[in-house]
Amino acid sequence: MKSDENIVNTETGKKKKGVKKIIGNKDSEDCKLKANKILIKKSFFSVSNVMKCHRDDVVEYLKSNDINVLSCYPVLKRSEMANDSTPDIENEHSTMFRVCVESCDSNKMKNPDIILKHIIVRDWHFKEKKPANNFDNNHG
Repeated sequence: MKSDENIVNTETGKKKKGVKKIIGNKDSEDCKLKANKILIKKSFFSVSNVMKCHRDDVVEYLKSNDINVLSCYPVLKRSEMANDSTPDIENEHSTMFRVCVESCDSNKMKNPDIILKHIIVRDWHFKEKKPANNFDNNHG
């Protein structure tokens, strides 16, 4: 029996075209065959209109509302980054954050009764990856 939720890209949650991935569900204590790592379905959000703070403040608030935060990174404007050095992004304060949570908590992230007044939460949209080369296979 196949389930559509098991045929997805575990990083983006999007279905892949033409590629079917089945993720097993069976538990067996006496089998030597084991998964290398536990796969967690993730959802990514943009949290903005936040008074400048550290990412730990965002994580602490979300965890206090029973949201399992897998990662949280400040989103910095280019004007905020020094031109001559790479910032220690994890320790930067920001007004916007990219937050990754377990997909089972995505409804909590979208619940206006959990999110503080005037803070904006949106689905995070990753930029499309550009092809490695611009060679057009149809004309060549």
